[in-house]
Amino acid sequence: MKKFVKISAIAFLFFILALGVGVYFLSHPPEEAKLIHKFNENRAAFEQLREMLQADPNLSRHGQYSPPEKIEKYQSLLKVVGNPIAYASGKGTNADLSFMVWGWGFAGEAEHLDICWLHERPTNQIATMDGYQGQSDFANRVCVFKHIDQQWYLSVDW
Repeated sequence: MKKFVKISAIAFLFFILALGVGVYFLSHPPEEAKLIHKFNENRAAFEQLREMLQADPNLSRHGQYSPPEKIEKYQSLLKVVGNPIAYASGKGTNADLSFMVWGWGFAGEAEHLDICWLHERPTNQIATMDGYQGQSDFANRVCVFKHIDQQWYLSVDW
């Protein structure tokens, strides 16, 4: 019985340690250079997703109101770019698009990192997102952008 208790206690401690390490690494956003490199590697898939989303007048979030063959194409391209959640704001070629590549938190206290295609150049740009701390108060939280190329940006809101 004592051996079982010792083994259970050690297993529990390893579980807590693994959980702590996992939370630490998951709660930190990926480095800007890695995201830009991954974007550049998958640029063709991002461009194809952009074209599809802008051409679909009934789509505001991937998969809604689309025929099954379009859903399959969206899902296969999203898998290529790392399974982000895709959003469209607006319709047609003027739509701003976001591909959420990282998120952490819960409800109103969540933080997000997106790769975006924006119709207009944003005014709230930063030189780098690495080390960016954002606003400490949720009510004052703003979204800022880091230019990647052409109309593509990284977007952070923490």
